[in-house]
Amino acid sequence: MEKLTISRIGEPKTVNYTNKKTGKPDSFQKVGIQTNEYPDRWYDFTYRGQHGLVEGKSYDFEVSTREWEGKTYYGAKLPNQRASGVSSIEYQTILRDMQAIKTD
Repeated sequence: MEKLTISRIGEPKTVNYTNKKTGKPDSFQKVGIQTNEYPDRWYDFTYRGQHGLVEGKSYDFEVSTREWEGKTYYGAKLPNQRASGVSSIEYQTILRDMQAIKTD
């Protein structure tokens, strides 16, 4: 996990594909992001619905790299979200805060 501050968000793109499990057409959105920490890199960020990222704000990302045809590509994703839309880190923080309130 790496904390990155978004300096620039590119234009969203829709990627259409055929789902291998169902054999039906499907799609997802992808956007490129640049960060203050690594201004020379573009990270691919994939999502469904709205991405919710804001320029100038810091997020904890799970960062990955892959090599293809001699070039390095970077990917960034937010930590897994619970059904409520809260990440596991945010969930732990909420639980800790609730315990502190309960003991007071």
